[in-house]
Amino acid sequence: MNQPSPDIEALREAIASGDASRAIPALVGLRELPVEQAMPLLLLGLEQTTFVIRSLACAGLGVKRSEAGWQALVAALKHDGDPNVRAEAANALASYGVERAWPLLRDAFAADDQWLVRCSILSALAEDPAMPPAWLLDL
Repeated sequence: MNQPSPDIEALREAIASGDASRAIPALVGLRELPVEQAMPLLLLGLEQTTFVIRSLACAGLGVKRSEAGWQALVAALKHDGDPNVRAEAANALASYGVERAWPLLRDAFAADDQWLVRCSILSALAEDPAMPPAWLLDL
């Protein structure tokens, strides 16, 4: 049985509302969409003031990967004022691959003194089988 396709405009409105009770289910619903359709909505989620919406948008960008998503996650990791969002951005960046994410995550670990961000970076990297143990020791 085919489920009806999601109403993109309704998802956009829910995410843009800034109301977490509406935006969170809409962001979760993006997993049903292809990257091309989900990406603009995930980026919209990063523009919201509510940290939990931005955080969930980061998580989505780690699943629906694209170059635009990478750039948005780098900006969130470096500039978002909330450590929850920066931590989720770090996790999402790690999903793009250790080789690519390592320089950014290493620098963020050194620059960000928030324990949540640092623990997220350590955890994301340590869980990746491609992570060289010597790099972990660098942290």
